[in-house]
Amino acid sequence: MNSQTLYILWDKPEPELVSVIGTNYPLSKLAIEAIKSLGNQGYSLCLVLAVKHFTIYATELPKIAAKDVSAAIVATLEDQLIQDFSNLHCYFYKITQSVYQVFVCDKAWYEGVGDFWIKNQISLDGITLDWFALQPREVFIFNNGDALIRSDEHNGCLPHKLFLQWIKDKAFEANIYYSQFSLDFPGAVAIDLGWPEWMLGRFIENQPNNIAKRESRFDLSAYISKEKIHEYSAKICLGTLALVLGVFLAVSVKNLITYGKNFKVLHGFAKNIQGSLANEITIYLQQQAHKQRFWNNWRALQFVILPNFAIQKIKFDKGTMQIYFEVPSNKMLEQLKSKLANQRVKILQLQEKNFPNGVRVFMEIQGRS
Repeated sequence: MNSQTLYILWDKPEPELVSVIGTNYPLSKLAIEAIKSLGNQGYSLCLVLAVKHFTIYATELPKIAAKDVSAAIVATLEDQLIQDFSNLHCYFYKITQSVYQVFVCDKAWYEGVGDFWIKNQISLDGITLDWFALQPREVFIFNNGDALIRSDEHNGCLPHKLFLQWIKDKAFEANIYYSQFSLDFPGAVAIDLGWPEWMLGRFIENQPNNIAKRESRFDLSAYISKEKIHEYSAKICLGTLALVLGVFLAVSVKNLITYGKNFKVLHGFAKNIQGSLANEITIYLQQQAHKQRFWNNWRALQFVILPNFAIQKIKFDKGTMQIYFEVPSNKMLEQLKSKLANQRVKILQLQEKNFPNGVRVFMEIQGRS
């Protein structure tokens, strides 16, 4: 996104007019055809969704491979969600070395928004949330009294009545802004701009997250004409096909010579290939199940952690988790065992040793598979 980015404020399912604002483009209500025309003129179009459609979580994960983060987040959050995760759209990003900010919304709603723009043949260069206009520990109160909140305690949008309940008797450090709606709260700051203009200023200062971001791709059309691309593509496809067939025939001939020129040997060779593929699939499924068992154990452990529960070491092997830890007393250990039972976690081994400051424990557990 650049200085020619126009932000489209979206809230209605199929609006006749949509609010659009940009650096050198004042806030305007435009029809869809006018927005399409702006896109054709070279403007970058970014859709701004209201965070009130999303629930925001902060979840802590151990150091894991990037490819496993999505599965780990699902395993960590699924017990906190009413809906099945398959019915939800999820966007996340890392805010510290181990903590991720996770945004969840209804998948059908999110895809419906995308379908609207596809149906109208308008290409969006990004999708973001109004919430990204806030910096940490800031609150913005809309003209109707609803509040956009980015705090240590809560993140998202609260309706006016819920916001008044939430903020009541709170003593926390936060910058509170309002435009037309006035809140009787010490330190609240009135601003001269409306919300769209204020949000735009923040987006210019710090580019908002693109929740629809895809992997960067090399745009060949910027260097070669479409006609040449089609011409070269056909030649490359034919050349590749010929190469693949040549390699396949060479390997087949070699194997026929090696294993004998008769049907039985060829049939046995084919059976061997099938068996190999089946074995690879089996190994892959076992690996996925292995990862799922780890997250089931880890999630259960997070639910049962008690104060002064000091973990020294964790190992995971063959579907079980081995934990070395200390607790201040035997009573606390019994509480921990009871909580594990409530999470349907089996204790396979338990070794405990009293020392002056508490109990040293080795425990092997197995969560639900």
